[in-house]
Amino acid sequence: MKFDFLTPLSLPHYVVLAVCFILASFDMANRLNWSVDITGSQEVATVDTLLVPSPASEMLAMMDAWLVQPELERAKKLAEQKAVNEKQLPPKPVVLPPQQGIVDALRVGSFNYRLLGVFEDDVKQEIFAVIAKSASSGKQQPQETQRVEQGMVLGEYTIKKINLSGIALTSSDNRSVELMLFKDS
Repeated sequence: MKFDFLTPLSLPHYVVLAVCFILASFDMANRLNWSVDITGSQEVATVDTLLVPSPASEMLAMMDAWLVQPELERAKKLAEQKAVNEKQLPPKPVVLPPQQGIVDALRVGSFNYRLLGVFEDDVKQEIFAVIAKSASSGKQQPQETQRVEQGMVLGEYTIKKINLSGIALTSSDNRSVELMLFKDS
């Protein structure tokens, strides 16, 4: 059967065409998001977006829900937990190794001791030393000077010998430490 475009259509054909046109119009109206902007007395209608779902966009939306959102939430929770943990934990104290041998400053508890000088007392016929005591925290606090003699105790250290070049100390666990005025080169 050959279709001839010049022959007139019958009434049932017109009805089918009209129903198809009406259905297509409703479908198009539901897929488009119309926004109306009234400016003065003129009414302007514009099409904002075309709401046509595609299989690819639906799949991407599902993947975002499964992959991206939980990953972002997990990263946010980890960052919050890390911040809470850092606030709760006190700072770790720095543990320095025990001193031994010739040192510039003797560490005893939260103080440092530096040798300032060694002197001879002609009247008593003895040698004594003057040391400077300062806080090891690094804060600028005034130094305190102290006269020390052989046999005196500084924290865990006992002064064993004082000579004109320095002081020899021994710790409670028998480590030897020397504070020297001048180093031999």
